[in-house]
Amino acid sequence: MRPVRFASVVMACLALAGCVGNEPDSADADTRVRVGDTVPAFTVSLDDGSAFTSPNSLLGHETVLVFFTTTCPDCLAALPRWQQAYDGGQRIVCISRAEKAEDVAACWASLSLTMPYAAVPDRSVYNLFARSGVPRSYTVSPTGIITALTVE
Repeated sequence: MRPVRFASVVMACLALAGCVGNEPDSADADTRVRVGDTVPAFTVSLDDGSAFTSPNSLLGHETVLVFFTTTCPDCLAALPRWQQAYDGGQRIVCISRAEKAEDVAACWASLSLTMPYAAVPDRSVYNLFARSGVPRSYTVSPTGIITALTVE
């Protein structure tokens, strides 16, 4: 019997808790990066001022990349659950889809979140992964391969 990975259990729970995105298109048709693909290359600035560069920052660690917006009700419901996973030791990096830094910071403060985030003011990083649908999360293996995908 194969051991169940923590991130897989968390993603399954989150998938049951939400609905598919806030846009009308099919989540599957709108996915650009799928399970088994190598994570795309990108660089974002995290809220602590450090740079997060894929794939280098991902190597050696299982990491969950969470895409969200602060105006999405499903995202606002999911973020505290991701915080619980983060508090439990899961490595999580949240990346906004076309959000101002001040809006994301206000959201983090209002929800008492401490997990790292990147406030990306455009869709440049998000577009590497998908066309539409948030919240959306990707579990990335320590070797940079997407091992799980959830669109709520």
